[in-house]
Amino acid sequence: MTRGKKKVIGTNSVWKVKYEVDGSLEKFKARLVAQGYSQIEGFDVKETFSPIACMTTIRMGIVLVTSRGWVIY
Repeated sequence: MTRGKKKVIGTNSVWKVKYEVDGSLEKFKARLVAQGYSQIEGFDVKETFSPIACMTTIRMGIVLVTSRGWVIY
């Protein structure tokens, strides 16, 4: 592997269902995780990136798009 090119590390989605104490459904949780088994120690692990979007950020983006008359694809 040359220094100029970097290998992209893949991702997986982890889904979990959370329940209340009485057994009723509380919420669904999803998380995006890196496939750590494809990393090379000392080469890939120096830089990390975690894509996270809060609902507040998503709402602000939708408000911005609709207020300016843009189209969301």
